[in-house]
Amino acid sequence: MKRTVCSLNLFRHLRFRRRNGGGRRRRVNTCEALEDRTLLANIAVTDVYLTNGSGDRIDSPLYGTLVHVQTEFTTTDLPIGASYTFDHTIDGVTLSNTVNWGAGQSGNHSFTHRWGGWPILPDSLTATVTVDSSGTVSESNLNDNSLTANLIPQAPPI
Repeated sequence: MKRTVCSLNLFRHLRFRRRNGGGRRRRVNTCEALEDRTLLANIAVTDVYLTNGSGDRIDSPLYGTLVHVQTEFTTTDLPIGASYTFDHTIDGVTLSNTVNWGAGQSGNHSFTHRWGGWPILPDSLTATVTVDSSGTVSESNLNDNSLTANLIPQAPPI
């Protein structure tokens, strides 16, 4: 948001009135545009991995296991009222969830988001999380909004 500051130069105004016999008033305004001072926020995904419903990390899920995707992320200087969407995708199936964690808080804050209930299939290869997928938060860096974890599904023991 650009802002403009204007001020009346009283000295120039009075000098003009004296020179012209106190006649018609002429105001001298000085205006200058200020640079944008809005601090850009940021949401950064720092880690993505699979868990069970209790949040215990699963590195090699068994076929048929229901898993959740856990995302560790940070927020920096989110504006009041900011909300953003998490898109979690495994095997082309995307589940979304909108949150407002960190909104209105200055500085850096860390959070953990767990979402899911995907069954692991033999062809599962990746889990991808994209945060602020709809671009609702003006951010200083959009390159840290997504992270992919490679999955190594295992056949259940016989």
